[in-house]
Amino acid sequence: METITLSSFVYPKEPMSFAPHVWKTLLPLRLLNVPFKTELVTLTQLREELPARLGLASVTVPIIVIRAQDGMERTIMDSYEIAQYVEKTYSSPVKSIYAPAGNGAPEDTIAGRAHARFIEQWVDKCMAHELRPCVLHTSYAQFPDSGDRADLRSRAHFLAKCGRLKLDELTAQNADRMWLKEQYARARKQLGLINLLLEERAQRGEPGCFLAGSKPTHADFCVFAFYPYSLTNPYLVRNTWRHPDLPYVSRWLEAMFESRVVSKDELLPEDIDSVEILD
Repeated sequence: METITLSSFVYPKEPMSFAPHVWKTLLPLRLLNVPFKTELVTLTQLREELPARLGLASVTVPIIVIRAQDGMERTIMDSYEIAQYVEKTYSSPVKSIYAPAGNGAPEDTIAGRAHARFIEQWVDKCMAHELRPCVLHTSYAQFPDSGDRADLRSRAHFLAKCGRLKLDELTAQNADRMWLKEQYARARKQLGLINLLLEERAQRGEPGCFLAGSKPTHADFCVFAFYPYSLTNPYLVRNTWRHPDLPYVSRWLEAMFESRVVSKDELLPEDIDSVEILD
């Protein structure tokens, strides 16, 4: 029997992962009850140690290492490629990451895979594009420069990737109330598409709170992946994921937790009760 190890990047301030693309792999593994191990790595280990150990020029997360019974190892690096491998290897007539009813009818799986791929591309190129400017500075704050959890090398790696000028620019913009109001509105407009899809399903009387029915699929996971990422900024969460204009998105989030593929205990608390809505 093969063994799977998932490498997940964590911030030193909190022992949990905020990397969006890791969630696109973690949740499918859980949905299909795939046995796997998780290796938590710092940004320094991701940049310096993992490539040398795995014999690769560079490593991004998610990455899984598959070890066969004969000891042979292979790696898959890319959430989409991992998802296809997991579906092909571990789906069953009653469980699939693409088709809520399982992998029985080929056309259901094909349609589900295409739907998930489209949603993933839209999330990465549209929705995430509007969320990132609001969390880059709060993500950097997750790398303390003093205390027991200080990790100056990982902090330097993060800064080298985003750039000091860009970080300073976004920090200043996030202190500008008018910019925030407009940026939150742009991000909310993107999430509004998901709210519309969920609302129309409810109006048609279709069962379930997820994008494709009564069970979460990879399409849901691709959207959800950017919720843990957003939690470093409670103001962003209150003005997007939990905004009154997006009630179906909020219900969908609760349905994700009720599905037990993810727990709130794994994530930063929302802390939005006293956060102002900027409309």
